[in-house]
Formats: sequence, C-alpha cells, structure tokens
Amino acid sequence: MRQRLLRAVLAGAVITALIAFGWLDTADSMVSDALFQKAGAGSAEIVVVGIDQDALDVLGPMPWSRKLMAEAITFLNHALPEGRPAVIGIDVLYSGSSADPEADRLLAEAAGEYGNVVVASAALFETRLEEGEDGLFSARQRTVTGWDGPYDALEQAAGTGHINAMEDADGILRHALLYVESGEHGRVFSFARVIYERWCASTGREPNPCPAVSSGGFFYLPFSAAAGGYSDGVSFLDLLDGTVDPLLFRDKIVLIGPYAPGLQDAYPTSLDRAVPMYGVEIQANTIEAFQKGFFPREGGKALQLLILFAVSVAAAFYLQRKPLQ
Repeated sequence: MRQRLLRAVLAGAVITALIAFGWLDTADSMVSDALFQKAGAGSAEIVVVGIDQDALDVLGPMPWSRKLMAEAITFLNHALPEGRPAVIGIDVLYSGSSADPEADRLLAEAAGEYGNVVVASAALFETRLEEGEDGLFSARQRTVTGWDGPYDALEQAAGTGHINAMEDADGILRHALLYVESGEHGRVFSFARVIYERWCASTGREPNPCPAVSSGGFFYLPFSAAAGGYSDGVSFLDLLDGTVDPLLFRDKIVLIGPYAPGLQDAYPTSLDRAVPMYGVEIQANTIEAFQKGFFPREGGKALQLLILFAVSVAAAFYLQRKPLQ
C-alpha cells in the first residue's frame, strides 16, 4: 500500500510539473476549448452589416469618405417613420480630421442627431522595462503608449469604446478586455460594453453587472455563435442603396464593421481555431455575453495545480489496483 501511494504521488507530481511549466499548455487549451465553447444561434437582437468584398469592389479600398458612413447612419435612422435601431455600433476608427472637412461634419452630425451611435477607439500598447526600488528592471506588458480616438466633433456626438483584441500566448482569442486605463482618457470600457449599456438604456433594461476580471482587465469570453452567426447577408452597400428592409434593424443592435479577408480583421478563436472570426462578430459575441450575464470563471493557477495534483494522485493510486482474478 505504501509503495502504491508513493508511486501515485510521484506520478501526480510529474503530471503537475508538466502543466506548471507550460509543457502541456497547447493540449490543455485545446481540451478546455472543446469542453467549454459550443456554437449556437446568435442573438436575434444583433445584426451585423458587413463592409464586405462587394462594397470594396464598388467603393474601392478603405479608407472611404466619411460621408458614406454618414449616409448609412442616416438611412438606418430615417428609413422607418418609427422604430430606428436601438444602437448603431461602428467598428471603424475615425481618428483625426480627414482631407474632407465637409465629410467630417456630416458624419458627426449624423451620429449626433439621434444619440444612438457608438464608434471605435483603440489603445496603442507596448512592453516597457521599468526599474524597481531594488534597481532591477522588469518588463511591464501592455503599457498604454498612445490612443486612437474619434476626432473631436465625432467624439462629442457619439459614444465610444475601445476595440482592442488580444490573443492568448497560443495565438487564440479566448479572452476579452473589459476596459483600458488610458492616462488622460481615464478608464475606457470596451466597445461591446458601451453598446450593451446603450441598448439597455434604450430598451428599459437594467444592465447585468460587469464580469469579474483579471488584474489586466481581461475576462473569459463564452462565445455564443460561430463565424457568420450574426450575419443576414447585409452589405454596407445595401444601406447606401436603400435595398434592404429597414424592419430588419428596428430596435436592434446594428454593428457595422470589416467583413472581408483583405481587411485583416479576423482572428482564430477558442470556438473554432480553423475558421477565423471577423472582429465585428467577436464584438457581437461579447455583447451577447453581456446580455446573458453568464461568465465562466477560471480558477487561479495555484488552485488549478492543486486540484490537478490531487486528481492525478487519486487516479494513479486507483489504476494500480490488482486486476480481478
């Protein structure tokens, strides 16, 4: 019995060490993703309008004149006598003045007319060396060194939230960043969170609490729908041409964002490593997670290792039983 227990403890220690030193991280992540991420149907409250290849073929490569986005916002808010979108989220950066001041003015006016537009911002991050009191240097990751926010008139007319997305060490996106601490801008919440709270205000709902986050502001993102799960095949061109039924958008969250491979805004996710998901779809999944208010919490590293060691020892001890005669 004593020898059996010692062998079990040794096996448990070896397995725990392999995990602790990261030698099995890839396999562990793949198993976790398979267990905890399941694709379903996207929320009917969210509609994605794609800046897709059809739009690029007709309008040319981005960036486009800001007048075009002003026209899209105007269509969404004016197409029906009653019942415009609850929120229009524009997953495009409009930093600084453009070469066309009139287009800048039109976009800001369209965004501010109904108060239901949220635009994107982005923090610029670097890893910096900092000297401690002991004279030793340490690397401080994700230090905010700059900010791409909407130009002044647009920032005054619309809400804004950051769109920063960061993959884990294995290159897979499975966490979302709830907020960014940015010097003069203070704490800026995510594009998805700002849109969700605007939607709650528009529909008379009490917002669900924010999820618990790590020291860096991250939380585990439970995906609801796979790539394409929020798309009804609506192109940005359809808004300009007025060829889409505006009833599709009534009281909904409408997200407008890049939806073509050439725009380089797609990421492998814990839901599907093989099929990249466009950033605007990740925003949709994050908004739906806020709507549901369910956020699986990851145990701390020490707790996970302790549980793993105990389970490994128990399993190794059990598997050493003498076979039944």
